Amino acid sequence: MISFGKVVVFLVVYSVLE
Repeated sequence: MISFGKVVVFLVVYSVLE
């Protein structure tokens, strides 16, 4: 199961880099 925390961090970083 994918760690939900990692998904949240990824989305936040992606949003910032956008």
